[in-house]
Amino acid sequence: MNREQKKARTREAIIQASLELFLERGFEGTTADDIAEAAGISRRTFFRYFPTKEQAFFANQEVRLGTFQEMIVEPLPGEDGYDTTRRCLLSMAAVYMAERRVAVAQQDIVRESRSLMAHEMLLDYRWEDAIAAALRRGDGTTDLTDAEVRWLAGAILGMTRSVLRDWFAAGGELDLVAMGARALDQLERGYGLRPVEGA
Repeated sequence: MNREQKKARTREAIIQASLELFLERGFEGTTADDIAEAAGISRRTFFRYFPTKEQAFFANQEVRLGTFQEMIVEPLPGEDGYDTTRRCLLSMAAVYMAERRVAVAQQDIVRESRSLMAHEMLLDYRWEDAIAAALRRGDGTTDLTDAEVRWLAGAILGMTRSVLRDWFAAGGELDLVAMGARALDQLERGYGLRPVEGA
């Protein structure tokens, strides 16, 4: 096993140990020492991989964000930026469904911790940037300015958070992909809150 493989294995061991302990004891009830012991490493090694407990807690969310960022790099033939964004977001919804038990349990823990809620907000900013990057990709062209792309990314993120909130409230038992597709369909059509001038 080379050095990079060993580092990857150690990181994965930390992630798995921390996840199990957080789900069992909660965030506040789990210490860095607890995680290090469960992962079979030293406290110093833990902090070399994760400077804070919050970063260890959100490690799987970082993986999801990284997966999304990798997916948008290669749009499908004929996709414009919005098509790419929609496809990749719905793919991520499928990932959440596959990891339903953990995702729902983690969200329950987040709601009980101010520090985790603050860290989640910072993560949301990065998701918004990633969505904006996706909107700028694809074979098609867009008339949107940079500011309008950011506004649209913010709208998509806000809608995504709201859909996820409903999904979490239902214990992850609903079809998140179908919910996301319906919400994106509605966003594309508009909500018709004002009559269109000249119509």
